[in-house]
Amino acid sequence: MEVNSQFRVINTEINGQDGESIVLDLTSVEFIDSAGLGLLLEIKANADKKGRAVSMRVSEGGQVATMLEVAHFGGVIAIIQ
Repeated sequence: MEVNSQFRVINTEINGQDGESIVLDLTSVEFIDSAGLGLLLEIKANADKKGRAVSMRVSEGGQVATMLEVAHFGGVIAIIQ
């Protein structure tokens, strides 16, 4: 299953639950683009509506970590390395 599809499944699951925190494990993701960043924002917005905290676990030094840093995502979603 591609990452885009996995994000959409997560987003669907968020809509059905309240109150639990969510940790997105992106350590096996090697590449993320603007579409992926948009999906992360969508997940965050839906989680906020349900009162759920969101954080992401990423591998240090990879393209994903670099992209999240360049896009200043640490101020939007907590990043765990």
